[in-house]
Amino acid sequence: MMKNFYKVKFYLAFLPLFLFIGCAEAIPLEVKCIQDVDGNDWSPPRIVETKCFSNVRNDQYCPIYLELRENHTAYLIDTTDGPSKQFAEKLDILFSNETEFVNRNKPYTRISIVELNDKQSVTGFKPLGTICRPRSGTITPWKADQAHGSEGALAIQSDFTNKFLSPIQGVKAKLSESTKANRTLIIEHINSLVNQPVYQFTGEGYKNRRLVILSDLLQWSDRFKLVRECKRKPKGCSSFKSFYEQTSQNNRSYLDQMKPKLDGHSRVEIHHIQNKAVRDSKIEDQLKNFWIGFFEWAGVPKENIDYYLLPDSQ
Repeated sequence: MMKNFYKVKFYLAFLPLFLFIGCAEAIPLEVKCIQDVDGNDWSPPRIVETKCFSNVRNDQYCPIYLELRENHTAYLIDTTDGPSKQFAEKLDILFSNETEFVNRNKPYTRISIVELNDKQSVTGFKPLGTICRPRSGTITPWKADQAHGSEGALAIQSDFTNKFLSPIQGVKAKLSESTKANRTLIIEHINSLVNQPVYQFTGEGYKNRRLVILSDLLQWSDRFKLVRECKRKPKGCSSFKSFYEQTSQNNRSYLDQMKPKLDGHSRVEIHHIQNKAVRDSKIEDQLKNFWIGFFEWAGVPKENIDYYLLPDSQ
């Protein structure tokens, strides 16, 4: 009799645990993958189920359900001027682990890094890297980053450093060593990146798009050489509108075809590098107005466009 009594007591003691496990197993994956593990009203939610994220190489750590695919940050890095100490310094600042990839990109954000150079065809280039930002396991502006009681904080932090931050820094090293190019096709690279579905930056897969550009902004192609165009009278490229109206009908038609499909959910950051070509041209202000106007023409609200003239260290 006493033996049965202790058996009942044992089951009652562990009943809450059995019920918790049973309920957890009963929750469908599609619910686990879009709702916070503790029911918190956090944006983004804290998702701890590993099955909710892809382990495919070009989709690593990306949510498998569309509800969490909200943000995509694409970095367009212009290496056409070749390697230099100044470029490496500017890239180091932009690719700061703590500032950029922890505090400025939410968990689950897709990160794509594209080199702007003439090594690959502008219509079929491959990003140097694309990966989604996993949770960091640390205290950040995003509560979802914090480790859950059911997880190992050190393991999450280790994966974040070794499998997310380290590959990005590896790409940064490649960019710093990239060789000089003969052409700088900024307009064409932006068009391909934004309009071709293969890069997942069209606004369909990810609603919120953030385009970060590090460049001297000197488009240099057979059709458009901004160093020359900006000195063309009467208005040069003092604004994109005046440039568009002043150029030939053939060029306007080409620009219309190259127009990137951006919208009110898009943000653009322009980090303007000063190099010898920019210094010699003396058209920094015109370049600023030209590219801000270009992105307004493409559909980005002016308040969503940030321009930074980087310090000249030469």
